Amino acid sequence: SNDGIVDSLFLHSCADRILYTLIKLSKSRSPHLTVTPAHIQSLSEAKKYINNNYSEKMSLDVIAEKAFLSPIYFHRLFKEFYGITPADYILKVRISAAKQQLITKEDSLAKIAADCGFSSQSYFNYSFKKQTGLSPLKYKKKMLSQMDI
Repeated sequence: SNDGIVDSLFLHSCADRILYTLIKLSKSRSPHLTVTPAHIQSLSEAKKYINNNYSEKMSLDVIAEKAFLSPIYFHRLFKEFYGITPADYILKVRISAAKQQLITKEDSLAKIAADCGFSSQSYFNYSFKKQTGLSPLKYKKKMLSQMDI
């Protein structure tokens, strides 16, 4: 009866109030960071560090330190500026180096994995296939057969 309608209206009113509050909160949090020239310099240094040291074990803390930023802030800035997380960028650099080594060197997969900063050959195989769609050996065979043409 009337009580049911009142309860329903009250619930709709509560739901609207919650939705309004959530929208207001999401708008007040700035999703975009302002990337200053100083940040760009820091990010560039961090990227250079990754490119030159991809074969070593790397942590967000160490890389952020190179950029003179806190790890969380560095992560947000890096993603905002480059559109990729630091971890994904490191992986991209490592896979790129591995591709190069696969077609230019006769080293074992284990050695290439270690040289490119992968903690194990199995993680290398998994990551490589996930990124390229091919296992390291299939990639090597494919690339070398294309070069023979």
